Amino acid sequence: MFSPGFGNPRQLLVLACAVAALAIPILSWYATQSVHSECVFSLSKVTGVNGNTLPDEDGRMWSNEELVDRA
Repeated sequence: MFSPGFGNPRQLLVLACAVAALAIPILSWYATQSVHSECVFSLSKVTGVNGNTLPDEDGRMWSNEELVDRA
């Protein structure tokens, strides 16, 4: 069933610990890598009756490009 060199339970335990000692750091590194996917966001703005952008609470008018940069 086992190869002749690994018949001793102590040797099997040492082998299992060595495999775990190598696998745990590798899997931990892989698990902490960030996921790179495309970023999708939504942008909305409040407009007046005529479709003109309304100012924010400080009275500033933001252009569409500025709103996209802020998002």
